[in-house]
Amino acid sequence: MNTLIINKLYGFFTTTNELDDLEKVKLQYMLTIVVNEILKLVAMLIFFGSIDKLFNFLICFITLTLIRNFSGGLHIKSFFGCLFFTCSFFLASIYIPALIPINYMGYIILYIFSLTTMALIAPKPSKQRGEYSSYQKQKFKLKSMITATFCFLILLFKMNNPYLINNIWVIVFQSIQLLLSEGRDRYENIKKTI
Repeated sequence: MNTLIINKLYGFFTTTNELDDLEKVKLQYMLTIVVNEILKLVAMLIFFGSIDKLFNFLICFITLTLIRNFSGGLHIKSFFGCLFFTCSFFLASIYIPALIPINYMGYIILYIFSLTTMALIAPKPSKQRGEYSSYQKQKFKLKSMITATFCFLILLFKMNNPYLINNIWVIVFQSIQLLLSEGRDRYENIKKTI
């Protein structure tokens, strides 16, 4: 379904506008991102609404959107693979706090882990997006670290708020994603040299 929508929109824009080859590639990439993200969001809204966790999902979604735009992470190639991974990510962020209660010191350790991971690895943008300058990378890194710090500081004042605790797990899982993405990239680089 997503390919059908993307192809229809692509056909519309390429017939109504004169685009060179590079502009067509950029248009195809942009349409793929926008359509896939909208379809994933609608599917997740329906899913989390059906399990009565819509508000938890929305809070986690906002936090992830703020951090992931700056830090990057894993990029799954297939639509359904990405949808499954993203749903699993949010389910874990919502349900793990009930399974693994953490005290004040635990949150400090999670904060240090997340901040260190972001400082060392972020940003990890999609390979299709191209390279960023060193200055832009540092800005993205700083913004992701500031967002994570802000979320952790709010939690310190409202330790019992379940939505804030969900947000902390979003940041932790995002940091784990960065580690996985870095590991995958290193593996691919080693594989190329063999």
